[in-house]
Amino acid sequence: MKHAVLPELALHGHIDVSSDLILCLEPFGVSRRRPQQDQEWLCRCLIHIIQSAVSVAQPAQKQKWREKVLARMKSEAGELYGNVDVRAWPGVLELLNADHLSLEPEAFCEQVLLQLCMSSNNTAWYEGLVQAARLLSSQRMVLHFGADKIRDTFNDRMHFDRSQRQNLLGLVLKNAPRTVVQDVLRRIDGDDVDVSERDDEEIILVRELIRTLGEDIRCCRHAYFKMKSDWIASRWGGVLVHEELTPEQICDHMEDEDNYEELLRLAVNRCIKYGRKFEAARMLARPPSRVTRVFETNRNDKQLAYLVSLYQEMEKPLSRFGPIEECCLRLPCSQSDVLYIDDDSSALAKLEHDLLDDPQEKLAIGVWWFWRCFDPGLDVWPRASFLAIAYPGAFVIVDFMRLENHYAVERKSKDIVSRIMAAPNILKVTHDIAAARALEVLQRTLIPHEDLISDEVPAYPTVMPLIDLGMVAAFVRQKKPSASCASKLGSVTFDYLRLELCLSEMLSNFERRPLRQSQLHFALTLAWCPLMILRALCSYEIVTLQQVRLMTLRVGFIGAPRNWEDGLRRVCFSSETHGRQGPYEWDMDGNECSSGLPGQYAKNLWEDSLWHSKLQRPDMKLDLGALLRRHVAALMIPEEGRIGMEGALAFLFNQARTKEELNGLYTAYQQQETTNARTTT
Repeated sequence: MKHAVLPELALHGHIDVSSDLILCLEPFGVSRRRPQQDQEWLCRCLIHIIQSAVSVAQPAQKQKWREKVLARMKSEAGELYGNVDVRAWPGVLELLNADHLSLEPEAFCEQVLLQLCMSSNNTAWYEGLVQAARLLSSQRMVLHFGADKIRDTFNDRMHFDRSQRQNLLGLVLKNAPRTVVQDVLRRIDGDDVDVSERDDEEIILVRELIRTLGEDIRCCRHAYFKMKSDWIASRWGGVLVHEELTPEQICDHMEDEDNYEELLRLAVNRCIKYGRKFEAARMLARPPSRVTRVFETNRNDKQLAYLVSLYQEMEKPLSRFGPIEECCLRLPCSQSDVLYIDDDSSALAKLEHDLLDDPQEKLAIGVWWFWRCFDPGLDVWPRASFLAIAYPGAFVIVDFMRLENHYAVERKSKDIVSRIMAAPNILKVTHDIAAARALEVLQRTLIPHEDLISDEVPAYPTVMPLIDLGMVAAFVRQKKPSASCASKLGSVTFDYLRLELCLSEMLSNFERRPLRQSQLHFALTLAWCPLMILRALCSYEIVTLQQVRLMTLRVGFIGAPRNWEDGLRRVCFSSETHGRQGPYEWDMDGNECSSGLPGQYAKNLWEDSLWHSKLQRPDMKLDLGALLRRHVAALMIPEEGRIGMEGALAFLFNQARTKEELNGLYTAYQQQETTNARTTT
């Protein structure tokens, strides 16, 4: 009988769709155990026949038929699901205009296991598992299938190699709830991995799955340990092999780890292998190292033991609130002036009062945050350890790591910081925010941890209005924001504040608690300096209000371009065809030179009219608005959105207040140098 007969019968009332087609699901069992291509063809034919009859029925009959079939799918699950090819259910749901919630999860998952995940032939078995993985993922049944069953079914080490298992697990866990994904990865990492094997297949599997699924490697302790050990010294490199960090800095990143001894053994053995016993001795001389088996193992090496004894006698440098190196920039405040927020205290209340309670107050704040990432290609979920905020009369540290230990306080503090970041009357000043996806790190941190690991991740908070000092410096120097004179805060600080930044703490471990006072000073410096430099450039008329207004951006909003950083770093602030993009900077007379801006060190040269008059200015031929619209149009704040930020922009151009704070900076530097001279004497 041709399928056209069925709609004719329904059209003329010879069959009642609402009652005569109730058993329409059973025919979908005809494709069981058939190849996927045949199954898809048979399923499409059945759907077409049923749809042709239902389409000509009366609306009331259609609705009644749909309700009865959906009711069968719930009430007769035990018998019905066994008679239907489980691969047909997506087509059935489309026919019924329903979703996966109409399925009975237990019966569905049982039939997936019985129909697709068992075979005596390995090739057919693998093909069935691929179909099962896709089916579970598309119908969102991974949670009901369960982490244990997923691991047992799709990670059969006896019958399938690593690449096959990686493909299966990647398919089934794609778009699965994060709790299930992390549970599966954690179980494989904890039970199957052998860390002692350099090229263990299971740890490679876990790492590749983390990379494919974009999951947080911190949920897998063995994979995280392997990543960190490779960061220290892998077969092909590492910070120790390439001498990128000092032995003390490497130990600073190891000593709080659960497997500290293994990491220490790796580092010390690699140093000894390359004949670098001085570095090995500096590691073994640290107090935490002396109680380890690594120390005991190497104490019979007389040369190494002698070097260790020398380094043990060296006095540990005092942690002070200031630069570690001499003749470097010191903030115009003391350690007691810093508001340290790690609980629901008066410091948090003061931050909220200063920046949010008085909507009439318009000001600019400097912000920066600190995190660790050992492998950008693998560690894609880093979060900030803490946030540094600087604004006139206040220096603030918001310690997210400690706040996350208290659920209610974490939510309250992160809500306050998120509101600050989105407040239209508070101008946020940063530096080189386009580097290393720094914005995503901050946004991820501002989401409470419970929400971050949930199945439905909330929208990331918006940051606006924002000015990147790197962008302004590049505009002034007629360069790209990626040029060293704009992207390196140390260079910009030396050029415009005539002081060196102390970068000794730059590569230290900002996740250790308590933070050293020198770390606090360094962190606040990275928040305060961009704000101070921008205020100087504005107050002393290197840039105009209109130019700064155009360079004020909004970032992190819903619908923002994914790779907005690339567009920002490609902007060339020069009207010349290629711009001044050579390896050199430009001196006061426009000649190429390899150094930065000249001028006396540690002096407020902004009051020196000769120095000020020779500073390089922006390219006056450049149409700044058109240039930014061409590269970062989506980030520019619309005219109606700029109203609330006008007061904050005006604050940047207050020369009297800028001069006062600059004088405070150089006074603090002179006092520090006087103290250092007395201590030396």
